[in-house]
Order: sequence, then structure tokens, then C-alpha cells
Amino acid sequence: MDEDPEKITQRRTLQFRSAAGFSLAAGVCALVIGACAPGAEVPMPGSTSKQPPEADLPAAAVTGEVPRDLLDAIIDDLARQESLSREEIEVERAQSVIWPDGSLGCPTPGEMYTHAVVPGYWVVLRHADKHYDYRASLSGSFRHCSDRFKRQLPAG
Repeated sequence: MDEDPEKITQRRTLQFRSAAGFSLAAGVCALVIGACAPGAEVPMPGSTSKQPPEADLPAAAVTGEVPRDLLDAIIDDLARQESLSREEIEVERAQSVIWPDGSLGCPTPGEMYTHAVVPGYWVVLRHADKHYDYRASLSGSFRHCSDRFKRQLPAG
């Protein structure tokens, strides 16, 4: 029994479209699942490479971008934690940044965070030869990002 050539073409086209659609759906699923995996690093739009490690921070720091009341609160926190006077603390960085997620670039293992970028501030204070890395959100909440955390650099 010979089948109509037009029907054969339609059936093959439908089979091709189904296979192509399945392949596209499988690829999208793989990307989404891979991006959501613990420890996955998703590049930010416009990014061409991974972020440099903490040791490769630029030497020239930015200051003056953090609201004064927030910066004062962060300095007071360090002074209280380390039993220092405010005069003993130097501001090395006080910069407006975009954090890669809700952890402010300082995730605590086992905690859940938003996967959206978060605008905020990066403050680095110094006393003697020791640096103190603080992360803050625009709302004014902040945390000291100690060496026990896997630190990330801002996304922007």
C-alpha cells in the first residue's frame, strides 16, 4: 500500500519538530537544574569570566558611597566586637555594590537565600594589620563576613 508523498512529508516534519522540541526542552531543563545546584556559579549578564579570588582584590579601594549612619553602625559593631576605640579603626573600603544573591556574597552553609541580585554596600575596615569584611543591604542590615565563610565578590 503506497502512502501519499504529501502525508509522508507531513509525518516526517511532525517527527522532526517533536524531536527538536524535546531537545530544546531537555537543554533548558539541564541549564535550570545546573544553575540551581548547590555551589553553582551563574555568570552575571555581561560577565565574560569568573570572579577573581579574594586575594586578587584591586588595591585602590572606593570610599564615601555608604550612608554615614550605616557606616557608623558598622564601625561601632567592630569596635564593640574587638574592644577597640573608633579612632583605632580605619575605613579601607565603603562602596556601593550589587551582591550576587541574598547572602550578600557571604553565604552561611545550610541557609537559604534569594537567587536575585541584591543592591547593597561593601565595607572593609582595618585595625593594625587585620582586615574586617562587612556586607550590608540597602535596608541597613549588615554582617561581618569572617574567614569561615566562602566569600564572593560583588556582581557589579
